[in-house]
Amino acid sequence: MKNIIILIYLFVCSSWYSQIASVEYLVEKQDLKQKFVLDIRDKKSYFYSNEYCENNHDEIFNFVIIEANQGNNVFLFHDQLEDLRVYFSQPIDLVWQLDKETKTVENVILYKATTIYKNKKWTAWYNNETPINSGPFVFGKLPGLIYEVATDGLKISLTGLSKSNKNCFQILKKEERIDKESYDKYNSDFLKKLKEGYRKNTNVFDGITIEALLEESQKKDLFREYL
Repeated sequence: MKNIIILIYLFVCSSWYSQIASVEYLVEKQDLKQKFVLDIRDKKSYFYSNEYCENNHDEIFNFVIIEANQGNNVFLFHDQLEDLRVYFSQPIDLVWQLDKETKTVENVILYKATTIYKNKKWTAWYNNETPINSGPFVFGKLPGLIYEVATDGLKISLTGLSKSNKNCFQILKKEERIDKESYDKYNSDFLKKLKEGYRKNTNVFDGITIEALLEESQKKDLFREYL
C-alpha cells in the first residue's frame, strides 16, 4: 500500500495526468479470488484477467476483455467463443450518488459513491486526488480512482498501480461483431452441447459428475452473470 500512496502522489504532481497507467485489482466472489488488470490508454481503458499476463491461456475462465471509451457510455465486450473471436457493444449509463461519507485506508482518504447496476446496489470508494476516472469492470467516471467497488457476493479491490500499460492481450482485427442476444444464446447452447457430449461418453470423472465440473468452471467466470 505504501508504494500505491507514492504512485498516487506522482500522479497528482507530475505529467502522468495524461492518464496512461495500469491498475491491478483483486476480485473476490464467494471463496474465489482472481487478479485483474485495468490498462488505461488516454481516452480508452481495458479491463481483463491477469491470466493473460501469465500466458496461462488454457487456464483462463474470464476471456472477456472490457473496453471503455471516455467519450461515451458504450462498452465493447471482447470474448472467445470456441475458436471464434467476437465482440458486442452495450450502452451502460451508470448514475452515481456521491456521498459525504469517507473512510481512510493507509492514510488515503476515500469517498463513498453508490449506483444501481443489473438491479443490484453497488458501493464504491474512490480517492478524488488521483486524476483517473476509469474504473474496473463497467464502473468508472467518478471524480477519482476507484479503490473498491462491491455488491452482495462480489468485491473488487485495488492492489497495485503503475505508470505504464501491461498490454497483456491483443484484440484481433478480424473479430466478428454480434448482438448481445446472440451472444447469450451461444453461451447457453454451448453449455447444453458440452453436457450432452460428455454424457455420451461418461458422466463421472474420478467421482465428480460433469454437472459439478461445469458448475465449478462457471463459478470461476466471475463476471458472467453481470454482462
